[in-house]
Formats: sequence, C-alpha cells, structure tokens
Amino acid sequence: MKRHQSIRKNFLVIFISFWISIFFYSCDSYNFASPQPVDKENIYEFPADIRGNWVSENENELIIISRSYASLRNTGKEKIVKGIWPVLNDSGAVIYPPVSYKSFNTIRFDSLQKPIDTIPNYLLDKNNIYEVNEDGKLGKGYQYKLDKDTIILFKNEEVIFDLGRNAFIRKLKNDLYVINIMNSILGQENPWWQITILEKKGNDHLNIWDCNGKLKKHPSMFYTPVKGRGSGNYYFNSKWSTNDILHLMDEGYFEVSNTLKRAK
Repeated sequence: MKRHQSIRKNFLVIFISFWISIFFYSCDSYNFASPQPVDKENIYEFPADIRGNWVSENENELIIISRSYASLRNTGKEKIVKGIWPVLNDSGAVIYPPVSYKSFNTIRFDSLQKPIDTIPNYLLDKNNIYEVNEDGKLGKGYQYKLDKDTIILFKNEEVIFDLGRNAFIRKLKNDLYVINIMNSILGQENPWWQITILEKKGNDHLNIWDCNGKLKKHPSMFYTPVKGRGSGNYYFNSKWSTNDILHLMDEGYFEVSNTLKRAK
C-alpha cells in the first residue's frame, strides 16, 4: 500500500471516499462498465496547473492536490437536539425538530398516532458522540459540547488517496479532465467505475461536473435495481469518445455540482 493511501469508510454520510463526498453530490449512483472516454489514455498525475490548495464554496473543505494524490480535510459541526422526535402537540399534530437540526432519537407512530418504536440516532460515551447507522453500527466518535437542549458535534476529517490502477485521469481537452474511480476504492465490492469531470476555470477556480439526472434516460443506461434492492443505482455500458462526452455536457447530461476556489 502506498504511503499516502488512506480510505476511510465513515466519511460524509460520513463518507465513503474523497470523491463521493465532494464531487459526487447526488444520492444517485451512476456506474460505468469501463473508464471514459474510451479514446484517451490513463494519466496518473494531476496536471501541474491544478495542484495546490483549494477550498469549497462553504469553506468547510480544504482540498490539497499533489502530483499523484489528493487530500481532503473537512471541518464542520452539526447541531443535534436532545430528546425523542418528532413530538405531538396538544392537538395531536406532529412537530419535527427545528430546520437544520438532527434528532438524538426518532420515534415512530402508528396510524392512530400511538408510539410504536424508538430509534436511537446517536450514542454518548464519555467525551465522544457516535452516530448510529441504519444497520445499528456505530460511526466514528467525535468530540462535542452541550448547549442547553442542543448537542454540538465537531467534525475534523482527512481522507487521502493515490492515483493509480483503480483511480486515474483521462483528458478531454485543455483544462477539462475525466476522473475515473473504481467502485472498490469507494468501499463497494464490484468492478464498476464512477466518473466525474474536473474543469479548470482560470487560475483560481475548479468546477466539478457531475452526472445529471437526465443521464438516466440515455440509451446506454441498461439496468437499475428495483425499489428496495439498491434503487438509485444506474448502470451504463457506454463507450463514449471525447467528442461524445463534450456533446453530452453541452446537452445537459452533466452539470456543475461544486465549485472550488484556490486557497489564499
């Protein structure tokens, strides 16, 4: 394993990989049978003019791009309201936690508004708070502080990965590159690829292009699982050339999902 390679499975939702968290903002997953475009060779180094430090628009993420690896440092905080939510008011109406707050516990009601189940979303242990995943497993522990009825969780993460056999770049044209990443790097045990497009805009900005929902209707999309069995995943047997991808971008099959600016 290379010195800089470090893939953590609990980042951004918490994360599964650097590219999922920053570049693949959609909840849907677009999977390709082979790297794209098919008429270009693999590049195992980031172009010199995009190396350096970049920050996301909300400035919570610092992205460091080096010659052969990239590092994402994410800082931020979440607010979690204590207690069990949602609650019922005197009229029996459901009251949810304040906007942008998460709930420490979730309660489920039946059709008669009687509580039938309480689901823990977080666990406190000594100085750390842990998120409880849907399958009951605990996420990474974070430091926190209490502010009356609110728990403030502080996140500070770093994920690093190398370009290599399972992650590389293919050039579309000057200042426009397709990043291909094998799903195995993203914590998924299958041989499919995910792609995103990196566009350099002047000296100080990078645009991240993601697959648009319109792509679901493209003729090369040949399979999506039924609801409840991996729905939200779309599979493509495309063999797009450079011109094909540029045309798809012009036709709205890709869209800018994130903008990074060079750190001062």
